[in-house]
Amino acid sequence: MVAWISQSFRSIGGKFEILVLTSAGTTALRRMSKAGKLAAKILSGKSDKNFAFSDLCYILDRAGFQLRPGKGSHRIYYKKGIVEIINIQPRNGKAKPYQVKQVRELLLKYKIEVE
Repeated sequence: MVAWISQSFRSIGGKFEILVLTSAGTTALRRMSKAGKLAAKILSGKSDKNFAFSDLCYILDRAGFQLRPGKGSHRIYYKKGIVEIINIQPRNGKAKPYQVKQVRELLLKYKIEVE
């Protein structure tokens, strides 16, 4: 795992890649996985209104959050070392925009990597 300082995304021939500036001052170029593409979509802040609920759940799983058991449509995610919990529920198969924003803010605040 690499401690990152900043990252940028680019598309070459329809394939997404990520440029990562590490804390050691080196730059790495990696092909983006599905989780990486979805994380880039969240971090861009441009798709909050059009983000699939299943994709948001996938990102939380890949970021190391655990699902608290419960009933109904609400899903509550938590992670050790993070005070906040994430309570999400779908609306017509999509995540609610404010919930996508909450996930983005947590990923940035705690510098959580999505693997």
